[in-house]
Amino acid sequence: MTVYRSGKSGANSKWRAEFRHPVTGEKVRARHLFATKAAGQDWEREERAKIHASGGEYRGPTATTIGEFIDAVWQPQRNVERSTADRDRALLPRLQPLRHHKLAELKRSTVNAWIKRMEDDGESPHVVRESLWLLSGMMKLAIEDGYRVSNPAKGARFTPPTPHDDRVLTDDEVDLISRQMPRLNDELFVLVLAFTGLRFGEAAALGVEHMDLRDKIIHVRWTLDKRTGKLKRLKGGDDAYRDVPIPTWLATRLADWLPKRPFPDDRLVFQGRLPMRTKAQDKVRRASHLRYDNWRKRAWEPAVVAARIAEPLPTVHDLRHYYGTKLGAAGVGESNIAALMGHSATSRVTRRYVQATESRLEQARQVMGG
Repeated sequence: MTVYRSGKSGANSKWRAEFRHPVTGEKVRARHLFATKAAGQDWEREERAKIHASGGEYRGPTATTIGEFIDAVWQPQRNVERSTADRDRALLPRLQPLRHHKLAELKRSTVNAWIKRMEDDGESPHVVRESLWLLSGMMKLAIEDGYRVSNPAKGARFTPPTPHDDRVLTDDEVDLISRQMPRLNDELFVLVLAFTGLRFGEAAALGVEHMDLRDKIIHVRWTLDKRTGKLKRLKGGDDAYRDVPIPTWLATRLADWLPKRPFPDDRLVFQGRLPMRTKAQDKVRRASHLRYDNWRKRAWEPAVVAARIAEPLPTVHDLRHYYGTKLGAAGVGESNIAALMGHSATSRVTRRYVQATESRLEQARQVMGG
């Protein structure tokens, strides 16, 4: 039995405790520090009693391997959405080389070597980063549960993904990403972003009163603030308002889907996964807005990975670039594209006199598939 001070001696010093397992000879170390030497000695007696009661099978907390921790602690406590669980399941095989390491003894040098091995094996920078983040989350839980005192994944070295440039998505890539969405609500949201050119906040703020499915037009008037999560009118008032055409095929799908929303009587078109309670009456629930950071992590990123999209991986905003690029490739004029997309680079005078006329709306609708 060894009980020794952790750091300098003094009134506030702490004590560490460890001893050799009587059967395996492995070092058994306490997962936490003790305020007194006597407390460390009490811990040793309790651990030896557990070993004796188990016939020598109990190995102590520091003998737990990373694999055992994942199976017995991390996975049972993991309470996440299905899409996040699917992403984690896809990344877990990358942690296989670390499973036999003792959880309490994992060092940053070992983590760095593991990262280098993934990079040498040709894993993409995105997958390497996601795998490291997954390991770091596990280490945080290990610290909270007393298995470790530090996170060896924090500060580990890896090659970051290439900074994102505007990504021009192909028709097939947009189709693949939309089909990998976890819910029909998310799939249609992606299609609206891609085939109407709306910004995320503008689409998230859409109410049923803004969609004229008979004339196949969206009236863009509001946006959802990413930071506060509150609705606000488009900056610029009437000059910023615009009408955007909806392709006939997409208008048909939206018309079929609207009555099937989780809250069909709510004005919100695209509804969050979980309802929100009203302030007036806690028992009354209504639809919640899609929040950018949550939706990106829950739906967009897992769908992009599942669709096996090539690097550089696209962002949500690249759906808007897809729309503008399609219009430009079809010969739609620059001022017309600016009017349809509500582009801030267009002057107020140009915006006022280059309105989205019926001919312009029909031209854009045909470009997007009729």
